[in-house]
Amino acid sequence: RSFAQSATAEGRFGRALVVGEQYAAAERNPIYFVVPMTVECWARVGAAGGPQKAKSGPTILLANEPRHSVTHWELYAQKDTGHLAASIPGWDAKEIASSRDVVDGKWHHLAMVFDGKTLRLFVDAQEVATKDVKKIAPYPDTGPLTFGHFPGVESNRDLLLDEIRISRVARPITQVPAAPFQPDADTVGLWHFDEPAEPFADASLTRNAAKLARVTAEAPGGGFDGTL
Repeated sequence: RSFAQSATAEGRFGRALVVGEQYAAAERNPIYFVVPMTVECWARVGAAGGPQKAKSGPTILLANEPRHSVTHWELYAQKDTGHLAASIPGWDAKEIASSRDVVDGKWHHLAMVFDGKTLRLFVDAQEVATKDVKKIAPYPDTGPLTFGHFPGVESNRDLLLDEIRISRVARPITQVPAAPFQPDADTVGLWHFDEPAEPFADASLTRNAAKLARVTAEAPGGGFDGTL
């Protein structure tokens, strides 16, 4: 099988992105930081090598823009604990962390809901962390939306990602999704990863397909060439 063909495996619904030698990224779009916002995905962390090995480093799930940018946000599992956490440096929230371990080799529906004042984290439709934040102003920068990796940052790669959805509304997270997400008027990004090979279509009206990129230690923060 080719590099691209090995980038998906059986997922929560259909196929899922395999993070390993590769990750995926969608080109930069300012719509991924429209507030209010909801970021969701299904993730299975630590299924291949075991949870303890997977916790030897952080697991980056989704990240938008470079870390020093006002438009950066990042959803991840913490090193050692596996606790779901998020950061939005454009607000005074260097980190908001839950006490819920999601690095257990099982599928979990993960969500971050931000209305501009309060950031909330959910695991399997249960609120696990909340924090009121105020806006600050680091300088802006540009870069892609990345799935399963942040360029230039070493993180755990024992990860499957499925059903990534970004919405320009604070969605109520009241139940675990029982089916693949369907796009609606507030969906600004939706990747199912069901294609046999890249590019992975964006089912939202944004139509920003995700492409594979190799994980390299030298990758500059905020950029990828999309070539394999």
